Amino acid sequence: DIEKVRPYYKDSLVSKCLSENEKKEYDGDFASLWCKKEAYAKLTGEGILTYPSNIDTLLCGCKFELMRFFYEESAYVIAAAAK
Repeated sequence: DIEKVRPYYKDSLVSKCLSENEKKEYDGDFASLWCKKEAYAKLTGEGILTYPSNIDTLLCGCKFELMRFFYEESAYVIAAAAK
């Protein structure tokens, strides 16, 4: 998955999207967590059918690879998931 990094994410969005475990470990890097969730959803083929908070990237048993890159003054995060 790929996501453009935004300068700010609303607290309500973060609260709705992160699992309880992810909230405890959250360091402000929402784009990376969101990319991991989408990469997991694509890996399983299930997509994000319910609340994104139901996908816990810390407990799902996947290995994630993250990469950041910049293009035309914007930052992006890419995530891949594997079991």
